Amino acid sequence: MFEKKDYSKLSSEELIAEETKLNKSTKTFSMLFFVSIGITIYALVFKEFSMFRFIIPLITGLVFWVQSQKLKAIKQEINSRNLK
Repeated sequence: MFEKKDYSKLSSEELIAEETKLNKSTKTFSMLFFVSIGITIYALVFKEFSMFRFIIPLITGLVFWVQSQKLKAIKQEINSRNLK
């Protein structure tokens, strides 16, 4: 998940397939992030304070950010090749 790939070495088909896969996972993690934020806010309002309630949004937010950075790099490579 945190490895750095050189997207310039991928073929055009591999690059588009990687973009599709990362686009789906980015949407999934963004949905999980906002759901976990909602659960955390609900828990803070109606339950007691707990650090565990902050860990899940932080983890999903970190994964969402990493995925979006990878997707941004892939889109830059696609634009530099004039594929879309």
